[in-house]
This record gives sequence, structure tokens and C-alpha cells, in this order.
Amino acid sequence: MKEKQRYIAEALLLDIDGVVTDPSEKRITNQALLDIFVTRLQREEIVSFNSGRALSWIEKEVLGPLQQKLQENGLPRALLRYVIAVAEKGGARITYSESGEKQIFIDPNIRIPDGLHEQIQSLLKGGYTDAETGLHTDFSTMFADDEKQTMATIEMKNGENHDDQSPFKKQQTVLKDALKHILASNLWDREFTVDATTVATDIENKSVGKAYGVHQILEMLGQRNISVGEFFAFGDSISDIEMAEELTKQGQKVTFVYVGQGNPWQNKHLPFPIDTEYAGAFHEGTVAYLARH
Repeated sequence: MKEKQRYIAEALLLDIDGVVTDPSEKRITNQALLDIFVTRLQREEIVSFNSGRALSWIEKEVLGPLQQKLQENGLPRALLRYVIAVAEKGGARITYSESGEKQIFIDPNIRIPDGLHEQIQSLLKGGYTDAETGLHTDFSTMFADDEKQTMATIEMKNGENHDDQSPFKKQQTVLKDALKHILASNLWDREFTVDATTVATDIENKSVGKAYGVHQILEMLGQRNISVGEFFAFGDSISDIEMAEELTKQGQKVTFVYVGQGNPWQNKHLPFPIDTEYAGAFHEGTVAYLARH
């Protein structure tokens, strides 16, 4: 039996790295953000996450602390039914039943091949030498995330700096080119692509992405017969704009809140508002924005 039609004035849609968690410490360091989420859940508003992270990581670093915050406030676990967490850019997700019981889905059809995994591991172990310049680059600032089930991710080590001129960013630029070469030379580029974000580099099926994650969230809201007045989508990377673009394509009203470095869309016309007041503030910018709205 389909649920009764329900209207929610606002819904949150958040990237996680750098938006919810501290980009260097890779965990929620500002407890005020959890308090804001709890308040939203008490108002029966949707709090959704759209991340490239693994399900197990999201459970540990985001959903676990959120559940703990509910317990500390003497609130029922059932409030988790308003939480949707899309992982691996749509390859997996966590939702909750009416009573707050966890439900997991993993898409078996979009996994990267074992041979590609092996070449990625070899690249990280041996580094990369540019054929033209002879310049060798190791990848000492990063590691492979072995918790992913449908994609591959090379992530910044804890404590490293992610500024534009940092060793991590310089190594990431080389890594991205090396990975593209691996994909092209094996014809894997027909099905898979490389996406560099604030603290990681993802190798993923071309069908996934932030837009695909949004599509899944809207689909789940539709199954629950929930309509939303306006989405507030938060991102810190260029690819995060796909969330607002997809929502707009689907006829949804959205404001995109950018908390990453710079303003990649300055002087560009987009069919939705972009708020860059807290650009560069990352997770603290998310807290500051939500505290005012």
C-alpha cells in the first residue's frame, strides 16, 4: 500500500567529504552540525547524503554519530526513516524503515573489473614516470580505499593538506593523468572514468555520479509519496554541481550552497541560485549556512 501523500517544505542534500566532515581529519568535528540534522529530523524533514564514500565508512563517520546524537537527546531511532545515504555515487545506499531499521542496497552491475584494481594497486606501489620528461612521481600522500564495493578510490592520507599547492594536489594531478592512460590503453575508458575531488580520486562506472545519486534519492522519495518544496544541495567540488543540475532537470526547486575553494561558476548563468558566501569554509560553512536558515 502506497504511503499517504506528504509535503516537506525543505530537504537537505549533502556531499560528505569537506561538506559534513573536516576535509583533513575526515570526521565530523563540529557537533553543531549533528544538532542541526537532529532538529531537521524532528521536523520530519529529509536529510540526505550523496557521496562517493563506501557504505561502511558513511555508517561509521556520519550515520553512527547521528544515531548517537539521537540517543543522547532521548529521541527515537525511528527518526532515521527521514535519512537517505547514497554511497559510491549511486552504487550503494542505506535507507531506514519506519521503525528505523537499516536497509542496504548494493548494485552488482557497475563494479570495476579485477584487472583494473590490480593496475591501480601497481601504480600506487611503484609510482608513475612521465614518458616525455622522465619525471617520477610517487603517491606518498594517498592510499587506496579497500572498503569500496563498486568503484575504486585513492584517498588523501589523514593529516595531509588539500590546498591547491600542497604535495597531495600535485600528486593528484599526476595520478589523474596516469589513471586515464591506464583506462585508455585497456579500452576501459569506454565504460569507466576518473573523477578527482577535494580529498580523493575515484575510478567509477560512467553511469554513476552525483546526478545518478540524486536520481536514486528522488526515486525513493517518490516511493514514499513525499514531495519537496525546495532542496538545499551542499558541495565543495566542481562535480557536486551535478546535484543541483539533476534536481532542476527533474523539475525540483534547488539552491546550491558551495563551500569549497574559489567560485568555479562566477559569471556563469545557471537555472538555479548558487550561494558562495561560505566558499572556502568547507564543513564550517555548512554549519554557518544552516544555522541561519
